[in-house]
Amino acid sequence: MRRVRVQATYLPLRTVARLGGVTPSRVRRYEAEGLIVADRVIEGAGGERLYEVSVVRLVRRIRSYEVIGVNLPGIEVILRLLEQQAKKRR
Repeated sequence: MRRVRVQATYLPLRTVARLGGVTPSRVRRYEAEGLIVADRVIEGAGGERLYEVSVVRLVRRIRSYEVIGVNLPGIEVILRLLEQQAKKRR
């Protein structure tokens, strides 16, 4: 069987923020809280952070929970439970 390697698309912080409907500082906060992860950091001037495209959906989900009043530790619990539930379905 031949393996096909899929090239992931990465987006810079500002693009993730704009598409996710939040500010760049909010994206950095989500990362500091461990809710999202930068997949790559470009070394050099400022060390630009790059995120997979799928992170945009996650940022939108996190923001929607914040809008209804869930704090970041609560969001972390929700995301962990959803991940466990998804693993059980597989």
